[in-house]
Amino acid sequence: MNINQQVGRRIKVRRVELGMTQAELAEKLSVGQSNLSYIERGERDVSVSLLDEIAFALKCKPEDFFKWPQVD
Repeated sequence: MNINQQVGRRIKVRRVELGMTQAELAEKLSVGQSNLSYIERGERDVSVSLLDEIAFALKCKPEDFFKWPQVD
């Protein structure tokens, strides 16, 4: 799993923990739901500024998306 996939997986896990749909998170971020889907699957790079917005919306810190151990 590459870094984009790891970060994307952690974003998805946190979103689901909060009971939020992709559409709800995408709306908070003012990005398309399909774009968020690509990010969660690790198929699209995420900018530092968007990662900061995602962390704020998911009530965590950006660095939380980089913590180890690896998420399967």
